Amino acid sequence: MGFGAPDFSSGMFLVRQDVGLWGIRDWQAKELEVKYIHFSLVDFPSGSYEWDTVYTVPSGKIAYISDYVHTSSGKAYVVWQVQTSSGGTKFFVSAAHLYLQNVFGKAIYVPPVANADENIVVFTRNDDTVDITVIHVMGFFETFGSHPVVPKKLSAYVLWRKGLFTNLSIVRKGDITIVEVTPLWGRNYKFTVKGPLRKDSSPWFDEPVKVIELDKMIKFLRKKGYELER
Repeated sequence: MGFGAPDFSSGMFLVRQDVGLWGIRDWQAKELEVKYIHFSLVDFPSGSYEWDTVYTVPSGKIAYISDYVHTSSGKAYVVWQVQTSSGGTKFFVSAAHLYLQNVFGKAIYVPPVANADENIVVFTRNDDTVDITVIHVMGFFETFGSHPVVPKKLSAYVLWRKGLFTNLSIVRKGDITIVEVTPLWGRNYKFTVKGPLRKDSSPWFDEPVKVIELDKMIKFLRKKGYELER
């Protein structure tokens, strides 16, 4: 790496940056926000396949993809992909055939960029003769492309759509997908959708941010550089 440049090659491990032309700083804390997506398909039927849009980069944001991991309890074909806002393929982050207890992953030296309104999508296909569990993980850094807006009413679904989280855990079993969001401030919140997760998925259950936490969360987000919706 260049002297004093951000070290994306360290992947999910948070490291102290070298002192260079930019001085002492924590690149990840000051310049970018670290986010993780964990997506699990439990008891995924033999021969099945599906695309899941796990995240759409919000307006005013830019995402730098740094890490990914796939693992499976059986044979599977898996893909992490970034799609344009119209649904076309922008680039493949990963593609791999998994076998019993196989783990495939990589820390990306030069992070590919997903811009606002572009979709982070995962593809899963069960190539085994039995039902399997497949787990996908992606790490990325998200920074401001402009001034993002904070809605006055927040819920688990809104936290997901607006990227107001540090960790996103998605578990799909049968026809139900449960999404648990760890926000930038406060406790975890959940929403549920029926079927695969899509860009336009509507929540079947959506847990609102409690009034007692809402003011504190909005104040915290405004300090982070967000604007309050008018």
